[in-house]
Amino acid sequence: MEMVDGAERLRALTDLESCLLVEAAAGTGKTSLLAGRVVMLLAHGVDPQSIAAITFTELAAGELRQRIASYLHRIIEGRIPDELRPALPSGPDAAQTEMLRAAAKRLDELTCGTIHSFCHDLLKTYSVEAAIDPGADVLDGDQADFAFDAIFDRWWRGRLDRTAPAAGDPIASVARRDPINAEGLLRSFAKFRRRHRGARPLPADLDAHADVEFAESVREFRRWCDQVDVPPEADPDIVALEALVSHFQGRFDPLPDFEGLLELAHPAWLPIMRKGTSNLRDYRRRTLWRKVGGADGERLADQAEEHFGRCRQAYCTLMGRIATSIIGIFSGELDEVMMEYETFKRRAAVLDFDDLLFTSREVLRDHPSVRATAAERFSRLLVDEFQDTDPVQAEIIFLLCGTAKDDRAWHARSLRPGHLFVVGDPKQAIYSFRAARTWRRISGCARRSRRNSPTIFSGSPRTFGLEARFWTT
Repeated sequence: MEMVDGAERLRALTDLESCLLVEAAAGTGKTSLLAGRVVMLLAHGVDPQSIAAITFTELAAGELRQRIASYLHRIIEGRIPDELRPALPSGPDAAQTEMLRAAAKRLDELTCGTIHSFCHDLLKTYSVEAAIDPGADVLDGDQADFAFDAIFDRWWRGRLDRTAPAAGDPIASVARRDPINAEGLLRSFAKFRRRHRGARPLPADLDAHADVEFAESVREFRRWCDQVDVPPEADPDIVALEALVSHFQGRFDPLPDFEGLLELAHPAWLPIMRKGTSNLRDYRRRTLWRKVGGADGERLADQAEEHFGRCRQAYCTLMGRIATSIIGIFSGELDEVMMEYETFKRRAAVLDFDDLLFTSREVLRDHPSVRATAAERFSRLLVDEFQDTDPVQAEIIFLLCGTAKDDRAWHARSLRPGHLFVVGDPKQAIYSFRAARTWRRISGCARRSRRNSPTIFSGSPRTFGLEARFWTT
């Protein structure tokens, strides 16, 4: 029985000079299709050494290699796999058989592994341009975490052991404010920076008038309450909002130091705040307005909720600006930790998994000759489980498959015909937030730069309780 997507499957197996993206649900044979395309490339004389099949885990890579070998040997023996029968209904012709026999002897030259192993091999080849030791070992996740934690611990103890901390020392300040949770907050932030090494805090944008918008929105709420002639107890939230206005009033001229920023970020708790945070809760006074407003109760409730929403938005904006200033200071203090971690890796001649990706991207970006020779070496890239490929990994792939003189952002590059084949299902994304964005870019549904997508760092609710945004590159 002919499959409903038979034409698409046939194209994926036989249209070898086009770049294709195959999106299909779980259990539909995407990996088998990728393995079949590799075999068809071999049948058409593509050098096994120029093919790289990349998947998500070492286990999956081993299974993919085994499936490719199985298809290849079964075809040579005259037993055409069902998955390849649409492309080889009468079996391979004499020339294809000869090509497959030759490829079978050199199948070990085909690259089949994870993106990290692929990048490791790439960096060993171009170690001079990458400025790394060609014999550098790769730390596994646990080893890298242990080394980073040890470096952070040494830095933290050193900062707290100072007999006379400098005036306004932010590390000493946060440790005094919350000695139990401060260490965990800074450690989590350091790990965030290690994980998002391209992230940079937004520049501080506080000025002498930072609280004006919030104060004016609360005053407008109060003027509206006075106009509708209702007693203040009809909406106690306005009283709480006015208390918040007084917390900020006159505190931005001159701009506060770090201690002042911490105080501003932690106003005294009020009933309009969510428990354990400085964030405002949703509006909960509609019932009161219905009671005091009589026939106009519903309309007044809508208007009150609208006013509260504007106040809440202005408050969140103000607190976000304060949080970004604090995080910017923390980020500068943690530069020392990040530099010590990089120094340790360089002296020990080791790399972590992120180094493999970021260094490969930098080498391909910054060295056109490396990009050209590597692209010639791997002229056919096939990527399985592409929904879990993040933008850094995708950029590496697109740099290798893109046209030589195309300097546009990775997701807008022109690709050389037939050089890229990807399969996946965005609904199966393990890292759905990052991967869905990558998938949308590849499929043409989104064309914005990663720089325009902020990453959010959330602090401990007890210690910080705010969110700050970072530009990522």
